[in-house]
Amino acid sequence: VGEHQHVGIGVFGKEGNQAVQSSDYAIAQFRFLEKLIFLHGRWSYVRCAGLISYFLYKNLIFTVPQFLFAFVSGYSAISYWEDLYIATYNMFFTSLCVLCMGTEEKDVNPMLSDEIMQEYPRFFYVGQKNLNFNRGSILGTWGLGFVHAFICYFVSIYAMPSIVNSYGFTEDMWFHSLTCYTCVVVTVTANLLTRMRSWDKILGFAITGSLLTYLFFFFVYDQYSGNRAYKEAQDLAGTAHFWLCILLCFGACNMADLGYAAWHNWFNPSEIAIF
Repeated sequence: VGEHQHVGIGVFGKEGNQAVQSSDYAIAQFRFLEKLIFLHGRWSYVRCAGLISYFLYKNLIFTVPQFLFAFVSGYSAISYWEDLYIATYNMFFTSLCVLCMGTEEKDVNPMLSDEIMQEYPRFFYVGQKNLNFNRGSILGTWGLGFVHAFICYFVSIYAMPSIVNSYGFTEDMWFHSLTCYTCVVVTVTANLLTRMRSWDKILGFAITGSLLTYLFFFFVYDQYSGNRAYKEAQDLAGTAHFWLCILLCFGACNMADLGYAAWHNWFNPSEIAIF
């Protein structure tokens, strides 16, 4: 209703379906309007805001190491990632996490959401005040992405010792590239735990499925002779430093996030976090 509405809602009536056909959402009765706005409308805002922030974060942490590599490669435009690893990052390794964030996030206790949203409509202020997607939240996402990218890159560069591969050669750039890439995938996937409050079987499936898909690709593609990092993965997997680098990046990037979230919820909880 009015000239400045953001979403058009049509109601089926005896006067016809013209309003329904030109609306964004259609309901059968006016009593469904409350649930549409205060429950599904609010969830839509929370999920869209979280999805965009997570998408920015995961692509920043993926892109910044390539920028940092330019400083040590003489600005030669050599890609820090192997070609197929670039193509599969968004398509396979992080797609389930994005889908889970965009469809399953419920920042209020999922077991009580329907009752709470209708009994406490003031929770709608999160969208009205744009608390989840504003300039501060975007800058925070950028900052977090840069910090995590720096951690993954420099840990993979300086924590890996000199390694002799199965052909008798010392390590090359692909040793560090694959180590950094693995740290990025693990960090981005685990970061979903700090962003989503709704932990359920679907979230577990998304995280487990993403990591297993990457491990399968990591070892199978390693056997393909057209891979520029041919047989590098099997040499990496046989070293303890490779797995320790992953644990170090995971701890440095995500444990701090979990600690801050726990401190905020315990000592400075929002009205929503109480539920």
